[in-house]
Amino acid sequence: FTAAAAELVGDYYVVRKIGQGSQATIKLGVHCETGRKAAIKVMDKQRSNRLHFQREALALRFMAHENIVKFRDAYESGRELFLLLEFCPKGDLFDYVTRKGGLKRRE
Repeated sequence: FTAAAAELVGDYYVVRKIGQGSQATIKLGVHCETGRKAAIKVMDKQRSNRLHFQREALALRFMAHENIVKFRDAYESGRELFLLLEFCPKGDLFDYVTRKGGLKRRE
């Protein structure tokens, strides 16, 4: 990845797309100074519900649990809404369950 050509969201370079959902695209971000990775949830303003975005950001901001992704920041551009979240290199819970072929009761 070339920093000079990369899109910036806050202090993070957008590196590449890492996921797609019905309401958002998830991209990998790398902090300009520290190199820390983050998941950047990108939502189109015209297709997204702003109230849902605000509620999600607020809820994540105040949750602190080892099994809940950590909130980093939120940004807005002319066309998009961004949530910067902790990067989970092995994917989300759905990815984990799919890889395992299901969960055992104690999991």
